[in-house]
Amino acid sequence: MRKEPRVYIMILNWNGWKNTIECLESVQQLNYENFQIVVIDNHSSDNSLEHIAAWAKGDLAVESSVITYRANNKPAKIINYNRLTAEKGGDLGLESNLESYDGKQGLVLIDSGANLGNAGGNNVGIRYAIKRNDFDFIWILNNDTVLSPNSLKCMIQLMQTDDTIGICG
Repeated sequence: MRKEPRVYIMILNWNGWKNTIECLESVQQLNYENFQIVVIDNHSSDNSLEHIAAWAKGDLAVESSVITYRANNKPAKIINYNRLTAEKGGDLGLESNLESYDGKQGLVLIDSGANLGNAGGNNVGIRYAIKRNDFDFIWILNNDTVLSPNSLKCMIQLMQTDDTIGICG
């Protein structure tokens, strides 16, 4: 059986942890298995990193009118990086722990250390993925996105229909 293409899902956060954990909850409920969640925090001042970590541990439920919180997806393994370490591709030894988790239960959380803006923050995550060199696609999500369970599978299927497609949204 052919393995699904590997996808890095990038979510940029800045003072929006409530939206971000709602987005993360919807990512965990995707009908797709081969992905890695990467959250880049753009130097939030609202304790976003702590709230996101609490959600991943199962200590903070999502409050949402559009998605149901699933405690069975917790706790999620968290790997924390600063910007410098992330942009070097992280720590392979540390991340070997994520191999025992599927994408739904592994979360890379990057503290950018400064507000780099939208492009700058996303570029931190993209540099991380490029240095890792173990992906087929990168999917950049706004933190206020709530996904349909089939959305990633449908996008991957579309991307595989034509080698000239370079971007899909």
